[in-house]
Amino acid sequence: MRKLILEFDQKYHSTVKIGDIFTSKLDGDDTVYKENISKVYPYSDTATRKIKVEMITKDLMFGLFGDGYIHLKQ
Repeated sequence: MRKLILEFDQKYHSTVKIGDIFTSKLDGDDTVYKENISKVYPYSDTATRKIKVEMITKDLMFGLFGDGYIHLKQ
């Protein structure tokens, strides 16, 4: 298993929660990956104004890049 860490703008700190779904596509690959957010770090980076979250995955390799979306529970 691997840990996937991503960052998002701190203005969404009150809406992103553990259990929200993150879907992503890797550069050069059409496969859509879905992971549950397992941890929300309780601080933001003052230089970038970003907050980190992490997910556990088994399908992704190290060093890959892509784009994704966090789907919030309503």
